[in-house]
Amino acid sequence: MSIESASLEQHKDKLGYLLKVASVVLIMTAAVWAIFFVAIKDPLGVLTETVLVVLGCMAYAQTKRNNTKIIAFIYLPILFVVMCFICVCFDVPNSAAPRSNNHYFLPMALYAYVLYQDENPYLRITVPVVMSLAFLLFACTNFGFNLSSMNDDQRLIRGWITNSVALVMLYLAALIMQSDFKMRHSLELDLSKALLKDEIKLYYQPQVEDGGRTIGAEALTRWRHPILGNISPGVFIPLAEKSDLILHLGRHALTMSCHQLAIWGQTQATAHLTLSVNISVKQFQSADFVQHIVDLIKETRIDARKLQLEITESIFAHDLEDIMIKMAQLKAHGIRLSLDDFGTGYSSLSYVKNLPIDELKIDKAFIKDVLTSANAATITKMIIALAHELNISIIAEGVETSEQRQFLIDNGCHNFQGYLYSTPLPITEFNTFVFFKDKA
Repeated sequence: MSIESASLEQHKDKLGYLLKVASVVLIMTAAVWAIFFVAIKDPLGVLTETVLVVLGCMAYAQTKRNNTKIIAFIYLPILFVVMCFICVCFDVPNSAAPRSNNHYFLPMALYAYVLYQDENPYLRITVPVVMSLAFLLFACTNFGFNLSSMNDDQRLIRGWITNSVALVMLYLAALIMQSDFKMRHSLELDLSKALLKDEIKLYYQPQVEDGGRTIGAEALTRWRHPILGNISPGVFIPLAEKSDLILHLGRHALTMSCHQLAIWGQTQATAHLTLSVNISVKQFQSADFVQHIVDLIKETRIDARKLQLEITESIFAHDLEDIMIKMAQLKAHGIRLSLDDFGTGYSSLSYVKNLPIDELKIDKAFIKDVLTSANAATITKMIIALAHELNISIIAEGVETSEQRQFLIDNGCHNFQGYLYSTPLPITEFNTFVFFKDKA
């Protein structure tokens, strides 16, 4: 069983269950109060609770479709605004009945933390903090304009119901967070052990020119857990990036890559191959990054021009002066630099123009839609034209169909990587691929 079915899917199932329960509770609670407001002839209360019922129904529908981002970025902010409105207009405290609806902000803050867990750290921290501050503001002040027709006895009953529901939702959210923390901590510990036990392997996805000849490969890390089986890089790479494990993982990948280049260099059939290795932002920022690579090149006696480091555009959001210095040092030793996922992040034309980039890599998101989206086609053509203008190599990743390949050829891109040619392969299968592909 893979980690997706054992851990990641477990997390998604729990989160989905939590959101469904929250949606149902919201629908039922709001519906009951809507009926109550109809009975006491309070049209504003009926309207507000109806909005919550609709919001709960829409959230439930999106949860069934696993559209958690829509819930996080649309429905949760709307719910926050509505709850603020209720606290101000329907739940103004007095000596007989304290405010209670503000307690909903506590489980909402935990829900937000879980929903934004894999988003920008700014969002992951800011949104729960804002909701917590809203709880504090309404708990410590009497601010509001009471527009409700409810008397104090009715408000006291509502307070008991509201606090009970908020407590249950807070408890459920805490359970999910505790489960997530335990799962991630366990996986992080296993990942650190995997590096020591040599469970991390490199797979190689061929890079092919339009004539069919294999010109190189991209090295991709794969982890086979002794119990959970194959673990997707989409799971363990983000986990490693949140700690210093990414530095050890990156060093491991670079070491294996240089040794593989040394082996290829001993055989005429593979001596021409280049090898691209992905470099994380943390790796690039480490003080000994350049010296470590230089030492590896000397140790393995490889041709530095065969080693290509792939950096993403996110690197430009950091210390640009330090980046330029390190890139110049790497280039001085003959190492090639490729800008991965070009067109999707922080880079601008000035970066490409002024930095010593050897290759642009067209992101697979553009290639996927290049035949169906005019925007994707236009952007792809512009990237190819830019590369030619600056005399930079160009390669397209995610090429899956012969039609996509022909589009790229027609527009001046002649190097490809994708499932049209091969999935990432273990080294024995990659060598076989190179031998038979180039012999064909």
